Amino acid sequence: MLCEGASRLAPQPRQQSRRLQCQQRFARLVRLTTLENEPGAAGGLDIDANANRVIFSRDISGSENDSYRIFRSRLFIYDINTQVTNQIIENTPSGKNDLDPSFSPTEGAVIFTRVSNNTGAVPEVFKVEFASSSTNPVQLLFTNASMPDWE
Repeated sequence: MLCEGASRLAPQPRQQSRRLQCQQRFARLVRLTTLENEPGAAGGLDIDANANRVIFSRDISGSENDSYRIFRSRLFIYDINTQVTNQIIENTPSGKNDLDPSFSPTEGAVIFTRVSNNTGAVPEVFKVEFASSSTNPVQLLFTNASMPDWE
């Protein structure tokens, strides 16, 4: 998989176009734009095995600053077939950033990093299941950890 903009995007003047793009090679090359012309940092791009959904993080505060500080990063899922984007977790605590999402091997959950937006904050790794019937489907897995992967 080739991804452009997979790491946090650097602040740019608002008149320039920014894109999160992902290409996956199968029998043919597929290219799609999941996010375009939205202010704020974006990154953490992952695509599911069937190339139907893309998850990413985006700072919904819209802040663009020289220190790359992120204030309200949230996780989103983009459905390639319907071209609809939805926020994955609606109740992220204030002052926290959700970053670096990755699909589970079964694609029924996402693992991600949550960290406070203050300097020196200790990151934690969480899991959220898509089909959870729980009122709080977010589960803490590790403390003092970041950039999770399912391997």
